[in-house]
Amino acid sequence: MALKMKIITDNVSKGFPLVSVIVPARAPGRFLKPALASVYEQKNTAVEIIVVDDGSKENILPRLKPGKAPVRLIYVRHPKPLGLSAARNTGLRFSRGEFTVFLDADDLLLPGKLSLQAGILSRDKSLAAVCSRWKYLYEDGSSSPCDGYYSSGRELRWRIFEGNIAPVHAFCFRRSELIKAGGFSTALSACEDWDLVARLAWSGAKFYFHRENTVVYRRRGSSLSADPVHMYKNGLKTLYNILSLSGGAVRAKRAFKAGFTKLLMNACRRCLSAGDTASAGKFFLKAAEFCRRAGEPEASLAGLADEISRKSWSDIRYKNVPKRLSSPVFRKHLAETWIRKTKPGISILSPHCDDAPLSLSALFAGVKTAPEVFNVFSRSKYTLKTPCAGPVLKVTRKRVAEEKAAARLCGYKVSFLGFGEPFVRKGFASLSDLRDLSREPRRDASWNGVVSAIKKLMSGKNRAWLVPLALGGHIDHRIVKLAALKAAADSGAEIIGFYEDLPYAAHYSLKEIAAYANSGEGAGLKPAILTGSLKHKAGVLKIYASQLGTKEIKAVSDHWARTGGERLWLTPFGENLLKNRFRIRYAP
Repeated sequence: MALKMKIITDNVSKGFPLVSVIVPARAPGRFLKPALASVYEQKNTAVEIIVVDDGSKENILPRLKPGKAPVRLIYVRHPKPLGLSAARNTGLRFSRGEFTVFLDADDLLLPGKLSLQAGILSRDKSLAAVCSRWKYLYEDGSSSPCDGYYSSGRELRWRIFEGNIAPVHAFCFRRSELIKAGGFSTALSACEDWDLVARLAWSGAKFYFHRENTVVYRRRGSSLSADPVHMYKNGLKTLYNILSLSGGAVRAKRAFKAGFTKLLMNACRRCLSAGDTASAGKFFLKAAEFCRRAGEPEASLAGLADEISRKSWSDIRYKNVPKRLSSPVFRKHLAETWIRKTKPGISILSPHCDDAPLSLSALFAGVKTAPEVFNVFSRSKYTLKTPCAGPVLKVTRKRVAEEKAAARLCGYKVSFLGFGEPFVRKGFASLSDLRDLSREPRRDASWNGVVSAIKKLMSGKNRAWLVPLALGGHIDHRIVKLAALKAAADSGAEIIGFYEDLPYAAHYSLKEIAAYANSGEGAGLKPAILTGSLKHKAGVLKIYASQLGTKEIKAVSDHWARTGGERLWLTPFGENLLKNRFRIRYAP
């Protein structure tokens, strides 16, 4: 391929080692002039600048005016774009300096960079490269320093798995070492500088790191390094290249795992910087999955969850991380982050008007922020005197009045969804029909309506939900539990736990309850006992005179005595929520 080459000026300072500064340029825009000016201003060194035009559509030759600067300035043009690696390699081929610096057309050198690093390389002939600190410059004009990596010796071979140690212009290379390494890999369209440093490190080349800031690295949204997917794909290729250099040593495989986790995390952060929280969440979940499979620690992911939550928790929230992906400690951290981010309240789904106070009066007494109770099947025929055939309007009014009185006493908000209990619906003739386990909840006439209503509730509220455990097999309790699980899965709502259905739970042994709670959807739940006043609970239950007799209240009291209070079966998120958000004391 024929290259166009032109020597614009040849005015190199005498008495100093020659440093070649290679500047690849393709549509550099307004940044090229200050980049070159930062090279012209270097003192006490002999400078050769090679600008490689990688097939730009614009004519950049008129901008190459060094004035009286003592430099050799060479212009080389590719007839068509070949990529960053090829442009740098072309510059290396045309260079004559003993030392080489690569400067992208939008970055800057700080005064003294070349003389300082060329001096170090001149004094120590064993060094292949020198590297410095650098400074980030952002589009809004602000800047921040970056320490980079400061140690020498063989440890760099292992550290390089975690990513490049500095931007390429922070280095000054000995040209002979670059030639020996073969220059930049043209198989990579990003991360090519990381790959080069890794190859040098694994070849045994010696690096020196000093603490002065010598370069400015611009961070721009339009740069290649801001593209998360592009950087991830090329970073992965580089990681595999480094693994092949290591010969597959056991330590190298461990380093590869850590490097891959960091690569995913960096992709996640780039997505956040671009405002793409959905993609950030996908990279995060991929990192969690890899940590689980590789047996890698997940502590570093915890901080990343915080970063994501500051942007948009909805794309990484606790429930989106399947249990198989991460450790209990990590899931606990996600739960705490969700609590801090959203400050959720508690909502309770109660199949009937008396179910929530029967099972959760200690919870109502323990929270300062009033929970919400939604009674699903609030239209009723059931009373103690007429279990199956009471007048619907009269019985419903009575039960609603009792529920509102209990809500005032306990301090919770109450709403009624208006669905009819079994004896209002068709197909139920006796009390035994209510607990007939052969009845499939999803085939009940109320199923679709209940799912739709609960989903609407969950979609519109920033709440954490408690639902019945469905002990005893009551058809309405089973419908509410299953409908809540389906609605939560569809809407992204958070079910934090299940409460034991009283008085039905009183008729099971504690062992039977535990086995039931941890079966099916409840696997992994932990029991928590809410302590409170049994006397207060008894006073609340007396309000439900139309529903509860002496027998039912005694069963509830007996269950309290054997458990020490009211029992919830909680997810890890539920545990954190009750402790940290609502400060409820309970005995695990």
